[in-house]
Amino acid sequence: MSTLNEYLAQKRTAFHALQERTRRPYFTPREIRARVRAEGRSGLRRIRVAAQGRRRPRAIQAVGDGEYRQVVQLIRPVRTVAHRFGGSHAQRDVIDLTLIEAAFRAGERDLAMALAVERVGAKPASPLAALFAQRAAS
Repeated sequence: MSTLNEYLAQKRTAFHALQERTRRPYFTPREIRARVRAEGRSGLRRIRVAAQGRRRPRAIQAVGDGEYRQVVQLIRPVRTVAHRFGGSHAQRDVIDLTLIEAAFRAGERDLAMALAVERVGAKPASPLAALFAQRAAS
């Protein structure tokens, strides 16, 4: 049987090991290259998801790190093909909202203004769209 001090020392060591593991990233971002062969339509969809869907986790990580220019670079190309990887309209809407906010925070006023105007055109009754348009105008 161990003493209380030994038990607490083991707990402390385990706690520090857990802290160290959580400091490391869960994945290492890398580009994926895919070759497309003549498969059925569903085969092409799987390849597209593998090639383009990887940008979203890196963009989410960049938002957390405050790297808004990188967020814009990662989300902007995916935005027009987001419907291909499925999900609800609300989930795809989050991509647009994240891009608009990242453009504002990255100081890309022209892009932010264009996206805000587009948002007002698509959702004229949305208070959030009006807020984005107001921010773009000021």
